[in-house]
Formats: sequence, C-alpha cells, structure tokens
Amino acid sequence: MRVVLALETPASADAIAAAIDVERGLAADAPAAGRTSADAVREVLRRMASDGRVTAMRPFQWHDHRVRVPGRWDNTDWWWPTHKWDELRNARSRRRSSGPTFGAPASDRRRQPPEKSDVAKAVDRVIAANDAHYQAHKNDFGSSGY
Repeated sequence: MRVVLALETPASADAIAAAIDVERGLAADAPAAGRTSADAVREVLRRMASDGRVTAMRPFQWHDHRVRVPGRWDNTDWWWPTHKWDELRNARSRRRSSGPTFGAPASDRRRQPPEKSDVAKAVDRVIAANDAHYQAHKNDFGSSGY
C-alpha cells in the first residue's frame, strides 16, 4: 500500500485504486478484469485503519479540519495516512502555541474586531447612503397630499 502512504491529500478508495493501477503500469483503457477493485482497496484500508495507519473521514469533515480535499466530493470515506494527519495537526498546534511574532500583543489582537474587507466596507457605504436618503425624504408627501 505504498500508494496510500504516499498520498499528499485525502483520497477516495476509487482514486486510490486508480493510482494503484497507474503504478502497476496499466493503461487507462485496460480491461476492467485486470484493474484494481475499489472494494478490495476499501477492505485493505479498513485493516490499515484498525492498525492506526490511515484515517478515514468524509470530505466535508476533512475540509472542516482545514485539510485540502481536491476533486469532486462524494458521500464516501476519504483516506489519508495517519502520520501525515498527525504531522499537520502537530504543526498547527505548534504555530498556535508559539504565539504571534509581530504586531500588537495577542491580548490586544483578540479584543480588536477583524478588519473589514473592501466588499464589507462598500456594503456599509451603500447602507449609509440609503439610510441618509430615507432620512432626508421620509417626510416628503409628494403630489398625492398624504
């Protein structure tokens, strides 16, 4: 399962089976009988997961953990070597624990609201302009006399 342990991002069992076929040198138009079965790959992945060598999550779960999940998402488990997942988590926790290296102290930064994007600033300007227009014209009765 050299292919699984070399994965740079989580992948589905179908994608892993295709990668195994590529490593075996099978052409894309090879007969289905000679191809690696995704079910066989899933079975091996389940055994590897029970040994703690791979981690399986749905694509949205990987994404929620801020792991890049390329390609089309489906409703199956996507697999990734546990050691790579652990390395990523450890690197993130080291960055968090080392604290900021520039700017205001962390305690000041937590109290300040994040800077607004250009789009948010433009929306605020439009809202303010609309409100000013309403305030300027709210007592206008027009020609109907109301």
